[in-house]
Amino acid sequence: METLTVTKVVEIEAPIEQVWTFVGTAEGLGRWFEAEVVLEGQDGGRYEERGIHHDRPYFIAGTVVKIEPPRELVVSCRLETTRDVMWPIYTTLAFRLESTPNGTLGKLVHSGFENLPEEYREDYLNGFEAEWGETFERFPSLVEADLA
Repeated sequence: METLTVTKVVEIEAPIEQVWTFVGTAEGLGRWFEAEVVLEGQDGGRYEERGIHHDRPYFIAGTVVKIEPPRELVVSCRLETTRDVMWPIYTTLAFRLESTPNGTLGKLVHSGFENLPEEYREDYLNGFEAEWGETFERFPSLVEADLA
């Protein structure tokens, strides 16, 4: 079966340590995702996210697979509440940061969609592609504003 992933890349005019505060901490992720986030900052730690999306509450729960400040955060998580269907699988979110001459290159790889039931796999993959696009569009300005 083909691996189905959403990949987003963004250049941010800020040092990697500053960008990491939005990727590798509960407070930073909460500001970025506009949600309440729990992130236990060690391998095997708890990851949770609670918020409102399209006027409906959601809850995501999972585990920190790898955390390597200030370069990488990988979590395995599952949407525990949805509006339409049971979310039966865990997917993996890998945030990777790399220093560049102009700041930081941020990359997200959200993988595991091939494990969703076929009847709604494509809809969810396309939905996450769009949502991560919007989330990454606002990421640089959020980090850069924090520097001011």
